[in-house]
Amino acid sequence: MKKKRDLLSLFLIIICTTSVLFSWGLYQKVTVIAKESSALYTEILPELQEKEKEAAVVAAWDPSLCKSLKGIPYGEDLGIIKSVKKINIDGVVAPYNASLLEDNDGYLVVFRYDIKERKKFAGLTTPFREKIPFPSQKMPFKTFIGSIRLDKEFNQVSPVQRIDTKSDFSEDPRIFTSDGKLYLSYNDMQENDVYSRSMRLAELDPKTLELVFIADIDQQINYVEKNWVPFTRKDVSGEEKIYFGYGINPHKIMGMQDPKSNQMDHPIFPHTISFQKMPWNEKKWGVLRGGTPARLVNGQYLAFFHTLFYESKRPWYAMGAYTFEANPPYRVTAVSASPILFKGIYDTPAINTAHSKKKAIYPAGMAFGKEEGKDVIYLSCGENDSSVKILTFDQESLLKSLTPVTPYQVDNK
Repeated sequence: MKKKRDLLSLFLIIICTTSVLFSWGLYQKVTVIAKESSALYTEILPELQEKEKEAAVVAAWDPSLCKSLKGIPYGEDLGIIKSVKKINIDGVVAPYNASLLEDNDGYLVVFRYDIKERKKFAGLTTPFREKIPFPSQKMPFKTFIGSIRLDKEFNQVSPVQRIDTKSDFSEDPRIFTSDGKLYLSYNDMQENDVYSRSMRLAELDPKTLELVFIADIDQQINYVEKNWVPFTRKDVSGEEKIYFGYGINPHKIMGMQDPKSNQMDHPIFPHTISFQKMPWNEKKWGVLRGGTPARLVNGQYLAFFHTLFYESKRPWYAMGAYTFEANPPYRVTAVSASPILFKGIYDTPAINTAHSKKKAIYPAGMAFGKEEGKDVIYLSCGENDSSVKILTFDQESLLKSLTPVTPYQVDNK
């Protein structure tokens, strides 16, 4: 009996000792991880104040964000974003990728919307989707460009009007003005037996929004062309001309000879290095692609871009801002070092033709304003291919948040 008690006591001692050793080892590991995390956090975000650090911690645990976006502070907590408003557009299902422009006492908005065709049986519409023939191809749905007018508070004050582009497959519009005229740039299908899209430029009547002309400005470079960045600049004669940013890095610029023609100049600046080292991590968040038209702010051009990256096979779109010189060679001067996030980003449910797994934020237009005596920027975005949101940025804070880019230049020998 005594022998059994001794064995039981020994067994309990072994269990207790093992528990103590395991707890001590776990404590040591947690301590090491905490120290490493603290050191890494301090290295990555040395300039954040206590409030901003707290915001980064909140973002790090946001379940709606993927791993690559966790830990990035929200724009509201950094003082960059003042407000976010979802625009309810009556008269169309799931508008998205909207472009915004000042319009008298309000704003003009153009956007993309999709319509699915349904198969019919014995004259009755079925729930099954019908593919639309286009030459020898089968398109999954039709895509149109619509427009509305908003008041100063971004409330809809006009019915939806479809802009007649003479096509059922027009996508991703941008609006801008040049020399007192209103222009629309977008991409559209080319009539051939392969899937190809080219950029189009159209002049709009500012009152009726009817098209004055449409020019196919295809430069015969790629199968699919989209996301060109329009901007305007006055030449030495005082005439305002239209330019497009074809790529951001290298920052390739194309200039229109005549808006009604596809003849464009492709200027090359021989004493300027075309590629620049960007602070944006392209391997992590994707390559910089076009977004909004570029507009002059404090003597340089400002525009917002979008990127695409994949995590666990799910596509994620992110956005940032950049500035570039107002004159040739138009070098990029500053870029967002990380994606611009806001509270509620990606929260629109995917509906209509949107992919359920894709998380998208797509900046396509901006307008200027003033709030409380300070300059602000209104940015229009498409979210998850299902809705339109307008973000209000503090202009000064946004520009200060960008990281300068070294403007390399070769000596002229």
